[in-house]
Amino acid sequence: MSTRRQILADAFGPEFPVLWCPVVTQYKPGGTIDPDAMRRHMTYLSRFVGGFLVPGSTGDGWSLTDKESNTVLDLAEDVVSTTGTRLLAGVLSTDPVTRLARVRSFSSRLAPDAPLRGIVVCAPAGKDRTQTEIEADLSAILRIGVPTAVYQLPQLTANEIEPKTFMVLLERHENLCVFKDSSGADRIARELPDSRGAVYLRGAEGAYFESLRRNGGLYDGFLLSTANCFAEQLSSIITASDEKAAAELSARVSSVVETAFRCASTIVGGNAFADANKAILHFMMHGVEASLRNGPILRTGRPISSDILSEVKDSLNCNGLLPKNGLFS
Repeated sequence: MSTRRQILADAFGPEFPVLWCPVVTQYKPGGTIDPDAMRRHMTYLSRFVGGFLVPGSTGDGWSLTDKESNTVLDLAEDVVSTTGTRLLAGVLSTDPVTRLARVRSFSSRLAPDAPLRGIVVCAPAGKDRTQTEIEADLSAILRIGVPTAVYQLPQLTANEIEPKTFMVLLERHENLCVFKDSSGADRIARELPDSRGAVYLRGAEGAYFESLRRNGGLYDGFLLSTANCFAEQLSSIITASDEKAAAELSARVSSVVETAFRCASTIVGGNAFADANKAILHFMMHGVEASLRNGPILRTGRPISSDILSEVKDSLNCNGLLPKNGLFS
């Protein structure tokens, strides 16, 4: 067994989870974190997902303070210690000094029997970053030696890790054991089908069934923002033996996701990953009674508008995905 395979087995067990969720950070009015809502949500999700990323982009990981990042990580550790779900910590900062400090801080939580199993890092932000700079930045983090997932997220970093750069990182750092790609272009998975033992996770939405290696695709699993809302449906798609049924369910989920992300893109200063999922999650939590409740709170401390919620509700209803009763009750 290769060193990378051994690191994966030691950190995540003999079977790496196929479905992961970057958990949304939930807030009370005014913008303080709502621990009860987060704990309830993660406990429910653990029935369908095998791993959590906290805090990820969908969890406002780019804007949380160190204190807030530690708060949501504490909550996640508490949940996974009882559910057996795996946990990765997101280190999402544009400042190199802050990133390294957070890596070292989160690394101190790692131990053979600890809830936290590894960290997730993106390329350094900046559209003018060279591949040499990206490789050097990620290598500095990887040399710390903890199990690490590298996250391709050009929507926020404004750059991409090139396949040649990623291969250099794979060859030099055995603890680079997971790669997540939310670009939608799938370049690394296409150009480097031999992952050298690393796990490839897709973060882009749609094409769920056909993207898995087991079904002839490029990826070993998924780390999807919409697992916050559609964990049960995604789990069904992943395990389906009937490709036609999986494709039909995938299309219905994708339709709602497209509507929610389009609506979320109109929120000034918002995080589309988080805001779209919170709009959907509002109805999955409360069912048809969701319209009688206040909208979910965004990072800004303000609720999502009723106009956006109404459009998302209509899409859920049209696609047969609006539950009568709240799913978390």
